[in-house]
Amino acid sequence: MRIQRKYFFDSVRSSLFGGAISQSQVDGLNTLLDYAEIHGVDDRQLAYVLATAYHETAFTMQPVKEYGSQSYLQSKPYYPWVGRGYVQLTWENNYQYQDDKLKLNGALMKNPDLALDPEIAREILFEGMKDGDFTKQCLDDHIICKNPETDETDFYNARQIVNALDRATDIKNYAIKFASAITHAARPPIPPLGG
Repeated sequence: MRIQRKYFFDSVRSSLFGGAISQSQVDGLNTLLDYAEIHGVDDRQLAYVLATAYHETAFTMQPVKEYGSQSYLQSKPYYPWVGRGYVQLTWENNYQYQDDKLKLNGALMKNPDLALDPEIAREILFEGMKDGDFTKQCLDDHIICKNPETDETDFYNARQIVNALDRATDIKNYAIKFASAITHAARPPIPPLGG
């Protein structure tokens, strides 16, 4: 379903971005919305993916590198495979898995900062959450969309797709706001007759 961006951005500007949204945030959201539209991502699953990116990027909606000084990052047991992207991919084995999955032929292993490329980062985010790449739990485990009569949405436990239940309530609340914006944008207001 095509999301009418004006209505979507009007909604998230006030509900998630404190009344102002930067061009960089718009660009990041458009990158993710484009992917979702091309691949037919379910609206509720999209809302949760957007909420995850919103949280993991510290609201920038751009792929980011794990925050911290060089000495702090070097102290991490997974250094140099520190968090990068929309979903904060960490650990060498996860980088190798994504390199193989995306058929990057070793490029991600040679240059982990490729996980900051928006197109690579969004592929890791969407496909990783869909397939359960991070914790073996996937979107369909928590946001079931196969049968309209039995659909289930558990935005709280969906956090286990990425990182146990760390900040699960916050991300659930972000997802609810994104879901509302998506619903609003999919069915924009009808202009009055004669207007």
